[in-house]
Amino acid sequence: KFRDGSLTDAKTILMAGGLSWAMGGDSGRTRSETDLMPWRAARGAIGRLGDAENIDSFTFQHLKVAVRNKRHVKVGTDGEIVRMTLPLLFSVADTPLLLMVPAPADRAEVA
Repeated sequence: KFRDGSLTDAKTILMAGGLSWAMGGDSGRTRSETDLMPWRAARGAIGRLGDAENIDSFTFQHLKVAVRNKRHVKVGTDGEIVRMTLPLLFSVADTPLLLMVPAPADRAEVA
């Protein structure tokens, strides 16, 4: 699809410093974004996070993921890749998830 294309406008940024870019037209204005979490959440939702070791965690009670001009996205969940309809809605459960674990004497050592 992009066999003869080239990358000319790439810019490396530090996530902590945010991102700034020139606004279009002759205004001479610059826009700056310091909170890139919504952008990273959207990139993650469409499987384009890239280097996972550089991703910070963030907390939420409810999270809605929408992608402009898309109706469906592929989502990796529990080892499966499924196609889901947007927007994706995530919520933290009101009650904790109860788990059954082996008795201390039966637990395996983790290296």
